[in-house]
Parts: sequence; C-alpha cells; structure tokens
Amino acid sequence: RCVQETGVHGDDLLQNCSEQAFQTAYPTIIQNFIQLANKEDNNLSVLQSLVWGLGSFAKRCQQEVFTEKFNDTCAVVAKILNMPDAFSEDNAECTECAIGALGKISFYQNRGDSVSKEILDKFLKLMPLKVEPEEAQDINKMFL
Repeated sequence: RCVQETGVHGDDLLQNCSEQAFQTAYPTIIQNFIQLANKEDNNLSVLQSLVWGLGSFAKRCQQEVFTEKFNDTCAVVAKILNMPDAFSEDNAECTECAIGALGKISFYQNRGDSVSKEILDKFLKLMPLKVEPEEAQDINKMFL
C-alpha cells in the first residue's frame, strides 16, 4: 500500500517540493513509479498519476541525472500509448498524460540523437491534447 501511495501522492510531491527534497527523493520515487506502471493490474487513475509523474521527472531532472531512467520511462509511456484501447473514451485522460510525458521527454531530455527526434515526431503527431485540460495547459506552456 505504501508503494502505491508513493505513486498516487508522489506526483503532488514532485510538483510542490523543494529542489533539495526532489534530488533526495528522485531515485526512490522514479523507480517506484516505473515498477508500479509496469504492473499488469493497474487501476487507470493510478497509471495516469504515475505517467504524469514520469513526465514531471523528465521536466525537472537534469539530463545527466535522468539518463539512467530514460529508456525505462520511454518504455512505460510507449506501453500506455500502444494499448489497444489507448484512445478510447475511458482511457483518454491517461493516454493524454502519456502524450504529455512524451512531450516533456522530447523537450527537456532531448539528446540530439535519432531517438530524441523519433520521440519528438511521435509527440507532435499525437497533438493536440483534447481531454485532459491540466496536462494540455502544461504542454501548451512548452511552446511559449
């Protein structure tokens, strides 16, 4: 239960904690987010919080820190975007948070390689966000 709460409430921590607290908690929380997101029996709202959190890590972390979890984070996002019913009405909010995470990875963790270009291209093809207003606002700010 505590690990699941790290995912559900950890996203709030990411948004509101000091830089020092973020740097201290980052390794544990991102690992928990990735592990929880890879569970097969995830509640959709938990998965949405986890993928939002992974996007927030991509936005907030320096590249040299995020690099270790880059592939695992991209794999979680891809898993959500590739679900057979990813774009159904029931899954739309979770999927849009995954699209937002993809955008944050492409903007804040761009390594200038072909993988980064592919991520950016995929993100742009999936725009605009239409269902999840908070994520849409956050993503729109990246373009300003």
